[in-house]
Parts: sequence; structure tokens; C-alpha cells
Amino acid sequence: MKNIYERIANLLVNYSLRVKTNDKLLIKASLPARPLVQAVIAEAYRQGAFVDCLIDLQEKTELMYRYASDETLAAPSPLENFVVGAYDCFLMITAEDNIFALTEVPPKRQMAYLNGSLSAFQGALSRVAKSHGFARTPARG
Repeated sequence: MKNIYERIANLLVNYSLRVKTNDKLLIKASLPARPLVQAVIAEAYRQGAFVDCLIDLQEKTELMYRYASDETLAAPSPLENFVVGAYDCFLMITAEDNIFALTEVPPKRQMAYLNGSLSAFQGALSRVAKSHGFARTPARG
């Protein structure tokens, strides 16, 4: 019988991401998500995918918000810009050890970072949408 992580991994890989043979899957996750990440990796390999992982530490995020300049926060990550375009599927799993770690961070700084990160994923999202038949069509008027 499958455990909860294996069942969630099955849903993520086969239903949400629709991973196929020879797809390249990038997983970005935080360390507390390790059991789910391991289950996703196993399921993706069973489907014939190539899998890579980026593991993010919560402390890195805290330090970024504390010390990074506004310009750095607002800019997309060079690594994410480079990597995201090379993959067919992307999965981000966020799990925190300390849910209160970022309560002191002003929401304006958090939004600046999120907006910068979003631009790195825009191209990948549109490519994935087209490959799954969700291409945007012009509005009719």
C-alpha cells in the first residue's frame, strides 16, 4: 500500500504535470519537503523522465530578505532564468521548519522578490501551456 507521499507524488507527476518519457523535470524544494521530493523523484523516474533538484534552505531566504538590496530582490535569479527554459516540467514544493521566520519581513520586500521570480517563469509557463493545449487565443469582439 502506498504511503501519503507516494499518493501525492503520483498525482503530481501523472495528473498535474503529466510527465512523459524523456521529459526533463526540475524540482525546486525546501529541505523539510524531502520525503515528498523523494517520492516525486521515484515516480518521475518510473515514467521515464530525467530529474534534477534544487534544494533551497529557509535560512537563505531569511538572509536574502534581511541583506539583499531592493534591486537584487526585484531581479529574477540568473540561475532560474538559465535553468527554467531547459526543462519540460517544473515543480516547486515549499515546506518550512519555522512558519514564523519571515514575519518580520515587510510585505513590500516579499512582493518585490516574488515579482522578480515570476518573470523567470513566464516563458516556461507559456511554453508548457502551449504544449498542453492551453495556448492563449485572441479575444473575440
